[in-house]
Amino acid sequence: MEQIQLKSYLEKLRQKPKSRARTHLQEIATPYLRYIIWTDTTFEKDMSLFWIKINQFYKRKGEYETKKILDWVKDKNSLHPKQVIKALL
Repeated sequence: MEQIQLKSYLEKLRQKPKSRARTHLQEIATPYLRYIIWTDTTFEKDMSLFWIKINQFYKRKGEYETKKILDWVKDKNSLHPKQVIKALL
């Protein structure tokens, strides 16, 4: 169920108009979303908070550090959204 919800969310994300910077960040982060354990009950809230925090982190630290965090997420392969968000603080 969560994969269907994730795919649906990503499709909506692609359809929204956005700036070049936001598009670039989405291109960097989107492939890593599948390594996070999303739950149906908090999906929208967690996803929204993820994008807010990754955007803030990207602005603060830059692309290289953002990719390092995302690679860490990939290596762990089963983190909950709150664990990822905590790493982005």
